[in-house]
Amino acid sequence: MSEQGVYFSPPPSRALKFGSDSDRELYMANIVFYRGLPGKSAYEYYLETTIDNPPLTEAEFGNLFNQMREKIEILRSDVDELKNTPSDVIYKETYYEFPSLGKKDTIYVDTTASLSYRWDDAELKYYPINELRIDIINGGN
Repeated sequence: MSEQGVYFSPPPSRALKFGSDSDRELYMANIVFYRGLPGKSAYEYYLETTIDNPPLTEAEFGNLFNQMREKIEILRSDVDELKNTPSDVIYKETYYEFPSLGKKDTIYVDTTASLSYRWDDAELKYYPINELRIDIINGGN
């Protein structure tokens, strides 16, 4: 067993915290997985607690950790992209009822024409996003 071990790179203060008890337990389990316990590497903790038979080698465990780090980075980029998506939707009967100056990160919907628009701050105009295809279905099967 190597003294090096596998450790989580961002400090725990930057990690996400959740509201429910199960989320907190998952958060703490992830801290243990990434950082290990005081005085032990994550790999040493894994060896003591695993039910894998045979357990992963330290190299396999390190590869798993690197794969998880890549997945976490993908997740972080997805979260960043989600944060940049429109946060408001404004419905108006016609395009002509939209404000003269729109707001960034807002979708404007023309309900008569079933069209949606986004505001462009650089060009100071609305751009159509897509045609809304909403059909009303009465009844069931």
